[in-house]
Amino acid sequence: MNKKELRALRTLKATKEMMEKAREVKAADRYAYERYETSIFLRAQHLNGYLKIAVFDTKWMKNDINTPVYEIFINVSGDGDYITRQLDTNYKELRWSKAKLENLPVVTLNGNKEDYTHIAGWYSADRWMDKNQAQYIKKTLKTNHSGYEAIREYQDRISREKILAQRKKETDPWDADMALVPAEPKGFRAWADKNVLEHFIFYHYDKKRIEQGYCSCCKQYVKLTEKPTHNKKSTCPKCKHPITYKSDGKVKRLTTKEGHAVVIQNIKDGIVIRHFEMNRTYNDAWCSTATIQTPKLSVRESERTLIRGDKWNRYYYTVYKNDTLRWCESYIYSYMWTSAAKVYPNNLRYVDFGNSVVQEAIKRNAKINVERWMRNENLTVEQCMKIGLYRIANSIVDGGYNNMIDDRYTELTKALQIDKARLKRLLAVDLPEYLIWLQDEKKDNTIYPDEVMIDMAKHKISKGDLTTACMLTNMSVVKAYNYMVKQTAADSTIKQTLSTYADYMNMAKRAGYNTDAEQIYKPKDLKAAHSDVIDLLQKDGWKKQAKTTRKKFPKVDKVCKTLKKYEYEDSKYKIVAPTGIEDIIREGTLLHHCIHTCDFYYDRIQTKESFLMFLRKQSDPKQPWYTLEVEPNGNIRQKRTTGDNQGPDLTAAVPFLKKWQKWLQKILSDEDKKLAKESEKKRKENYKKIREEHKTVWHGKCAGKLLADVLEADFLGLEEDITNESA
Repeated sequence: MNKKELRALRTLKATKEMMEKAREVKAADRYAYERYETSIFLRAQHLNGYLKIAVFDTKWMKNDINTPVYEIFINVSGDGDYITRQLDTNYKELRWSKAKLENLPVVTLNGNKEDYTHIAGWYSADRWMDKNQAQYIKKTLKTNHSGYEAIREYQDRISREKILAQRKKETDPWDADMALVPAEPKGFRAWADKNVLEHFIFYHYDKKRIEQGYCSCCKQYVKLTEKPTHNKKSTCPKCKHPITYKSDGKVKRLTTKEGHAVVIQNIKDGIVIRHFEMNRTYNDAWCSTATIQTPKLSVRESERTLIRGDKWNRYYYTVYKNDTLRWCESYIYSYMWTSAAKVYPNNLRYVDFGNSVVQEAIKRNAKINVERWMRNENLTVEQCMKIGLYRIANSIVDGGYNNMIDDRYTELTKALQIDKARLKRLLAVDLPEYLIWLQDEKKDNTIYPDEVMIDMAKHKISKGDLTTACMLTNMSVVKAYNYMVKQTAADSTIKQTLSTYADYMNMAKRAGYNTDAEQIYKPKDLKAAHSDVIDLLQKDGWKKQAKTTRKKFPKVDKVCKTLKKYEYEDSKYKIVAPTGIEDIIREGTLLHHCIHTCDFYYDRIQTKESFLMFLRKQSDPKQPWYTLEVEPNGNIRQKRTTGDNQGPDLTAAVPFLKKWQKWLQKILSDEDKKLAKESEKKRKENYKKIREEHKTVWHGKCAGKLLADVLEADFLGLEEDITNESA
């Protein structure tokens, strides 16, 4: 707008009527600082195509100043834009502003801004304007309100239009790209439901026998060929699809794990890769048969990558400018972080990849990062695919083994840093970890037994891992492998044994052991030696930790002394009560779980909601085995061993635990039974709370699972509860 033209417009000063009304205005008592019941007055006129609005401050008018604080000019005959001029008490121009009326600061008589105060801070009742003028503004500006609110509404609309026009310049090319994306394939959702998401067989628990269950994959009732158990993994006897059994007494609401699928389609001059996240929900599954047969399938498209020659455009469905949900382009090569996913296969024969290697990779992999494969230009990958080294090719593309190949060479053996004889061996065992072993074998100019290298490769153990763990300081590769195999229990892996050995050697050095002595670097019982060195190093630490904990929970030691009556044993097992906090700390430290670091366990002991008991083997009664969280009546909330896990060896001890529970009922006092009822109530409330909060397990074998599900599955109640809840 032309400011010279605006300055020439007629001056609008406060009328005599306005001045009289201003003098009558009373001070407002709702403000801590000086304010009036009517804070501003407004006057407007239509002049030469402009709507001119004068804004007057009551303070000024009470001091006989009829000059406006602000003049607002709206180009109603032109583009509808607006601008504001600020004046001093002598009608001298101070500055121009593009700010909206509500954002204009309140000013003092000398023209200074009042701290933290804008016109928008006044109530609508605080503003006065002639009714006829207020209605004229409403009509002129085509708003739903009159007076001050009309100005505010109009300026908001104009501001919004400007913002949208500016944004449109950015979003129009995005929308043009999105218009190229074809409709979702008709059969995609049915395929994804069957092949991407997990499936269940729902059954009704019956103590006598269970004959049938409903398969979510077959979508029909099937005759069961085995006894189902809640959360047991199996296969459907009809469709042979992997399933998990779900008992009607154990679950009410069920949601599958999040699934990820990819659809690839042709577009003009290229292809689009579309990423979908999905889940399936059963709400109150057992209220009616219809519910398990008609679950809710939720599918959300989150990412799109348009590939046209060398041009890549990546889009995310996200919040744009903190305003609306839409497709937005990302200028970062974020394909690097896209996870592998199953690819919808039914339309792939029509897709023009321009790269046969990608098509082959999709066929060979259950899940694949398509963007990584489309970006790959490594000749070695193509060579590996042609001769059947599919896993090696995958590892190169995924970038997890960056030092595995030498890009300087086009000859495959040189690129893989092996020779022809070792390439022949590699073809029989297509594992990147095995390739690394072959490379080390060549560097060392030796031959390692294939069965040793293959087994360690399968367990993702490299020669470097053995070196880091100090195993090769005094042992050969073969001796190190044989030692790990010997020390690995049936419920463990050599990878876990290697981790234990590394931990043991590190602590042995700290403890001052002679780690070059065979009885030290090669103990007959690694697990026992590991526990012994922990005992040696942390004994003082346990005392210090116990002292700190005791200050926070002063009643725990006293309660522990009353738990002697819970102790029980037979020829194979025994239940031992802790004598105090130090015992609990030792148990938690040796088993590497959280009982000694979580305050709520101490709080539960102190309030007698639940107690911690130690399950031992009679063959080694001093060695921690399982920690039990027990309610006052013997209900077992949790049974956890090393790393907060459970092993197959626990199954044999369950009959002993039930026998202990039955024995315990005979010696319980009325106080114990009262405490047990309150404990049961708190347990159920806790299950409900953590389920609503969707809390998950963050470590151990149960990592990623809902905490409520894990706790409920681990619960071992009294015999009558077991009868009712077993599956």
